[in-house]
Amino acid sequence: MNTRESEHVEAIKKFYHHMAENDWMKAREFLDPEIEWIEPKLEGLWFSGRHDGVNSIWREVLEKAGDSVEKVHWKMRKFFAIGDHVVVIGKIHGRGRATQIKLAAPVAHIWTFDDGRAVRLEALHDIDQWKVVMGLTALQSQRLAA
Repeated sequence: MNTRESEHVEAIKKFYHHMAENDWMKAREFLDPEIEWIEPKLEGLWFSGRHDGVNSIWREVLEKAGDSVEKVHWKMRKFFAIGDHVVVIGKIHGRGRATQIKLAAPVAHIWTFDDGRAVRLEALHDIDQWKVVMGLTALQSQRLAA
């Protein structure tokens, strides 16, 4: 890993650390003001689709997370740098407020950097687990509640 790649990985680790500490102001420092944030499209999920700009992300994605999921938090475990990209793999944890089903959904984040700041995030989720936890499907929830 070269110096630039190492700096990108450290920046993203700090972002997740500040998010875990609920220090949103420090977390925002790592994001470009015009960042493009892309989540899978799924009707009924507040974070679904594309969000442009850090203010939009905070308002439409991160602040609303607590409305639907209790104690939502990311546990990101693996970080891979590839040029101006960082791939991060982990899980999103919490409990669905409406269903009380435990959430431990695998997630991958693909970050893109430009001039030292994150300018794009594309998130990949276990959508089936989100559907069950959020009560958007009639699937049996026993496999997730364990």
